[in-house]
Amino acid sequence: MPRLLHIITGLKCGGAEAVLIRLLSELREDYELKVISLSPRTDRAAAIRDLDVPLEVLAINPSLPSPLKLYQLYRSIREFDPHLVQTWMYHADLLGGLAARLATDAPVIWSLRQSNIDPEHTSWSTRLVIRICSFLSHYIPEKIISCSEAGKKVHAEKGYPIDKIEVVPNAYDLDEFSLDPQKRNRVRSELELAEEDFLIGYVARFHPQKDHRNFVEAAKILSQKSSNSSLPPGGRNFAGEQNSISRAAGKSKTEDPGKGQVRGLEYFPNSLPPGGGGLGWGGRSKDLNKKRVKFLLCGRGTDKNHRLREWIAEAGLKDDFLLLGERADIPAVNNALDLATMTSAFGEGFPNVVAEAMACATPCVVTDVGDAAKIIADTGEVVPIGDPEALAQAWQKFCNMPPEERGESGKKARERIKENYSIEAVLSQFEEIYKQLR
Repeated sequence: MPRLLHIITGLKCGGAEAVLIRLLSELREDYELKVISLSPRTDRAAAIRDLDVPLEVLAINPSLPSPLKLYQLYRSIREFDPHLVQTWMYHADLLGGLAARLATDAPVIWSLRQSNIDPEHTSWSTRLVIRICSFLSHYIPEKIISCSEAGKKVHAEKGYPIDKIEVVPNAYDLDEFSLDPQKRNRVRSELELAEEDFLIGYVARFHPQKDHRNFVEAAKILSQKSSNSSLPPGGRNFAGEQNSISRAAGKSKTEDPGKGQVRGLEYFPNSLPPGGGGLGWGGRSKDLNKKRVKFLLCGRGTDKNHRLREWIAEAGLKDDFLLLGERADIPAVNNALDLATMTSAFGEGFPNVVAEAMACATPCVVTDVGDAAKIIADTGEVVPIGDPEALAQAWQKFCNMPPEERGESGKKARERIKENYSIEAVLSQFEEIYKQLR
């Protein structure tokens, strides 16, 4: 059985890590696998170990690696004696690529995840690593896999050899990310949302790249518009599976108010902002017909965030935002939404948040960054970066749709992911590259 070694910069909850875990799950029957993580961050370590894939965490400081740690990396590669080495993200491309070249004759594959590396949004240390990688890309990797066409173009402009770069998009488990009325029911009940509430959500960590300020500004504009007009009710058409979601559904049986974090479908009030069980500061609106549009932010740093709360308060929307923080039940959260959004301003390659929502049959409105427009095609709306007026207008289009029409848009979105970005469709592209190099 061929031995395939993956070296990744770290194991935080990010897009590269999610793709690696999906890939490991599919490859473990045909390859002897091992993962080496350079940094001490191990958020996704359990998911790898659950697959019975050996994991070694070296706890290297990527910005200033010690000689002892580098020797440990070299020794680990040499002991595993891989037939192929695939590295993930810039620091792993550099350090893992060099160590692999010294320790083994196995072909090396680099992985590119970003599509924007301009100085304004990229640290000087990362820019230095990219410059070094640009030079070494002609000598170390046999192949370079980019998750997006945008990323391929940007790195070719930085000096990476374009003939080595092959685009392989991210892949998604359509059993994990699927249309699920029960999950929608459970989360909306947990958050005390009525069937009539129209929920617009964004799953992303709080970071300048994600441009949450744009989301809040658009929410303000939409709220002003919706307060002066009559909107159709929220809800999703489940094509015969479930035509409506009961507002009286019971809460998850896994509820445990004594803990302070979210795992699976468990709900812990102290992981959410005070007041109304996560419904902002003022609790639930008494008149649902006046405030039927709600806004949800889910991701690391969105719950206990004074800056974000200030923006929301300034917009006059304290009663209309749900700040969930980081959660593990993203498929359920996506099902709870009537409309998913990505407002990133830069740096996205192939944004998982968009494809994951689409796989759950949730229509999307996205900013024109990375390959987002290519992913959604004609199933949703694309708006310019940093334009809250355009974003609010696109939201309003979906708000004004009858639930049946939105349901058809969601169904079309899921079909697009199934046809182009399922694990089966993408895995064959990875395997073809592996076969070429073995």
